[in-house]
Amino acid sequence: MDLKLFVAGLAMGLAIAAPLGPVNLIVIREAVARGWLAGLIVGLGAVLADCAFAAIAAFGLSAITAFYDAHATAFNLAGGALLVAIGIGAARSHVAIGELQAPRGTGSSLARAITAFATTITNPGALIGVLAVFSAMANVLKLQESQLRPYEIIAAFAAGGLVWWFGLSFAISHVRKRLSEAMLNRINRWTGVIIAAFGFVLLMNVWG
Repeated sequence: MDLKLFVAGLAMGLAIAAPLGPVNLIVIREAVARGWLAGLIVGLGAVLADCAFAAIAAFGLSAITAFYDAHATAFNLAGGALLVAIGIGAARSHVAIGELQAPRGTGSSLARAITAFATTITNPGALIGVLAVFSAMANVLKLQESQLRPYEIIAAFAAGGLVWWFGLSFAISHVRKRLSEAMLNRINRWTGVIIAAFGFVLLMNVWG
């Protein structure tokens, strides 16, 4: 793989994953409650969705892009309702301090990974963000030069996302045992409120 292409793809993946959004908050909650691996599993769901958008950009699948544009209202409704439900559930949940000493299995994390995938894939704004990044980097990527370059950039893009989710999960998991039960529940409430707020913004776009 071209080193310049790999670095560009890695940076693009980081740029898409890093901004604070609902998936970041879900990953933080999961890493706090169950450790870095649980947070990383949730992040994988977002990586898969982002890679689907990266494939659309890399291969120029205009028909799929047009489909998203044509059904933006439905996607906003689905994504908004999902985020509101997640946010309310998070805000009402209680984290017992015992969860920090004995993290539960990955079953719940897999369910949240599916949620992260659904949250990302139903957000037309996420697709627009990926398309914008690919458009801005077109002169560097030069995807038309080789049939392999689109595959290489998608792999590098995925690696960038994984680096972010691993780093975030690892960092959060190393401070979680220092948090009191009251602090954990404040994190739960406020992340839940913020996640629900993202959902309400999507729903307002439908009626706005």
